[in-house]
Parts: sequence; C-alpha cells; structure tokens
Amino acid sequence: MRIMTYNVQSGRDAWGQLHLGGTARAICRLAPDVCGLNEIRVGCADSEGIDQAAYLGEKTGMHARFARAIPLVDGQYGIALLSRYPITRFDVHPVPDVPLDQREPGYYENRVIYRAEIETPEGMLAVYGSHFGLTRPERRAAVKLLLGLLGTEKLPAVFMGDLNMSPDDELIGSIKGVMRSLHPARPCLTHHVLRMHDTIDYIFVSKGIRATDAFASYSVASDHLPVLAEIHLPGSREAEHSARIERIVSNEQRFDRITVAVNGLKDALQAFGSLRPDIEQLTAYYENEWKQDFEADEQGLLPRDLKRGVLSEDAVYDLLEEIGNLDAKLQTPPAE
Repeated sequence: MRIMTYNVQSGRDAWGQLHLGGTARAICRLAPDVCGLNEIRVGCADSEGIDQAAYLGEKTGMHARFARAIPLVDGQYGIALLSRYPITRFDVHPVPDVPLDQREPGYYENRVIYRAEIETPEGMLAVYGSHFGLTRPERRAAVKLLLGLLGTEKLPAVFMGDLNMSPDDELIGSIKGVMRSLHPARPCLTHHVLRMHDTIDYIFVSKGIRATDAFASYSVASDHLPVLAEIHLPGSREAEHSARIERIVSNEQRFDRITVAVNGLKDALQAFGSLRPDIEQLTAYYENEWKQDFEADEQGLLPRDLKRGVLSEDAVYDLLEEIGNLDAKLQTPPAE
C-alpha cells in the first residue's frame, strides 16, 4: 500500500502560479493509495472558488475529506485526505491556541489534526494528518495533542504532514518515541523545490507496520515535493510475504559473509600449516643462536644495511607467543 504526504500550496506550482490541474496530474503519476494534503482551499476567490479537496478527489478517482483549520471571509482553508479505499470515519481535532503570554514572535494561525479510519484490503488503518505551525509554541501544542490521540489508538496508524521542523528537532524525537519515522539517517530534502534546503515533510508509522524508507519524488507542481512510502499492515499476506523476502535476503547475506570468511580461513590455515617447518626452525634459533646474534648487533659488528627485524628484542618472542595462542584456539572446541 502506497502512502503519500504532499503540501500542494493551494494548487500553486513552484513559481506560485495557480495550476490545480498540475497538482492532480502529479498525484495521479505517483498513484498513492492514501494521500495526505496540506494547504487546501475551499471556495476561495484567490483559487477560483474551487473546492480543491473535492476537485482533487474527482480527478484522482479517490475518496476525499476536508479538515477545516481556518474559516475565511470567502471560503475555508485547511488540510485534506484522499484515499483509494473507503473512509469510514473522519474526525477533526483543533490544536489548542497558544496563550498570548506564552507566544514567541512570529506568525500564528489555527491548526488541526485529523484522524481517519480507512478500510484497506489489508485491514483497518488509522491515518493522522496535520500541518504544524511556524512557531515553536504552536508546534509544541500540536505534538502534545498528537501524542494524546496516539495514546488511545487501537488500530495500526500512520501520521504524516508538513511539520515545519528539521529531523533533529526534539519534538520530532517526541513523535519518534511512539512511532517509527520512515525517514532514513540522511533524510530526503522536501522543500523548497527550486532551492531544496529543508526536510520538513514526514511520514511515521506505528509499531508492527512494515514499511520502506520514505522518499521524495521530484515535481514542480508545488513548492514542496511529495513524500511517499510503501507499507504493509501487521498480519496481512503482503506483510508476511514482505517479512519472508526480508528474512531470505538477510540470511542470504549472512550465508555469503560466512562463506567468504570460511574460504579465507581455509586458505589461511593451509598457508599456516605449510609454515610449520619455518616455525620450528625459528623457535630453535630463538632458543640457541639468537642471543649471540643480538649481542653482535649491539656491539656494531653487523653491516648497517642488513635487514634484522628478527633481532628486535620482543619481535620473535611476541610472534611465537601469538602462534601458541592461535594453536590453542584451533585445538579448543567452541563454547556451548
């Protein structure tokens, strides 16, 4: 099942031109099964009075739900959800306003988090979506609301949206405490399309959902890139198949590593065995003539250009001791 989050900039492309048809084509090209949308307008004059959620649902052939965040003079503004599968429940939770005495300088607006229940072929899925604020107090209030909602969640769940913060933000860490981020260690950039300097759009999944890393697909249909991931719900045949493939792949890698190591060890043991006469002669030398040769070197009786690492005070002793340790390891059976 393919999920996607996309801030569509109210149908405006990377250059700010209204082009909602391009937004619909970008979504169709990527063919998500579930798609969270940010910055959606309904009935607003500056977007030709179109119900953008309904329009994108119609053009993509998906069920559409709109979550109003701000009532406008001539329409509504908020976020939306598209789903190829039936949406059996859709609830909108307003993010509490930040008290005036707790506000930092910056732009504030009403924000919401929606929770949807979707009847997928793999089972019921809870989908949460939001567009977090530009100030830290707003984002802190949104994360607190989200964690409260997730704390009572019984279904496998996805959370996605434009969160307006970087991957190393401690609030992202708070979400990661209860959900798994699908962003790799070096997450993909998602904004701004013409400059690409931020990662602010995310997908998270609950425990038990199998998923690929999230990835961004390049498009100029908005100032953000759409972010996608493939998921499978716990217990589904697809999840079992995915787990089987992953199990085979990981054990095939182990098999290859062990095979290389065993073959290398066999070659090394054969080479080590062929050196037995040399080891015996070196041992006899160290026990007999070595001290005389060492003293001759100390007295300056040997040519300056003579290679004589064997006369190092500790070299032969350390080498013979290491050989003894290797012999002991080869003769000792492995611990149970």
